Amino acid sequence: MTLSHVRNVAVVSLVAACLLLVAGCAKKSAGPSVVLGPKPASYAGERAHESQMVDNMRAWLESLSRQDAETLRTTGQTVFGYEALRQSDPTHAQMVSQYTSDTEARARASGMIEKMRARGMAAPDFTIQSVSFAAMRAPDGKPMPGAYKCSIEYGGGVSNLILSEPL
Repeated sequence: MTLSHVRNVAVVSLVAACLLLVAGCAKKSAGPSVVLGPKPASYAGERAHESQMVDNMRAWLESLSRQDAETLRTTGQTVFGYEALRQSDPTHAQMVSQYTSDTEARARASGMIEKMRARGMAAPDFTIQSVSFAAMRAPDGKPMPGAYKCSIEYGGGVSNLILSEPL
């Protein structure tokens, strides 16, 4: 092997290593951390309140941290306790709180809470416990690519928002 041949091999190896490094960095930083399917068409017309929240939650889901997105991909779900969320991410905690307050006000205005009481049922407890994102699954249990939902768990129930349809 001649010296020029060794030098050529070294230069080619160095260029290839640099290209791999650049390609790896571009792959890690490109695009959203979670890829969503299309927004469900059912959030139109009278459901503007929910439609705006779905848009907000879709944006949050697409911007999840790398760690939270990995948890979602590997386990099918990522959960945020509300008190911890208030400390670590007050913007999203406030968004969830406002949606919950609006939902409670709508329930009261519609007479739903009074009807429940008239039937001897307890009024719903709208104290937020947690917020979770989950991959949706087909009836056979297989994940549906691009399909996600958000669940807001209250002291007395759960509010589910379908964020996307399958790809």
